[in-house]
Amino acid sequence: MAINKILGYVLSLVGLAGIVLSSGKVNANIPILSALPANTIMIISGILVVAGIAILIVTGKTTHSAKQAGDEVPIYEGSGKKRKIVGYQRK
Repeated sequence: MAINKILGYVLSLVGLAGIVLSSGKVNANIPILSALPANTIMIISGILVVAGIAILIVTGKTTHSAKQAGDEVPIYEGSGKKRKIVGYQRK
């Protein structure tokens, strides 16, 4: 999972750098970027940013209750429908 998060951050940062370099405000003498039109670089960079964020969202979805259910057991107070969870005990 950690590699996917790193990949998401790297893609997002590369995309943001591409957007900054293609905006024209930063004068970059990079031959690859000067060979492509600014609109093309902007579109590719936008796609990289969206892909990086999508990877971060997908890898970031973890449910705390599912993790907790495997490690801990609930402690109940009361009986029947009036019982409440007051804490958790490790197995």
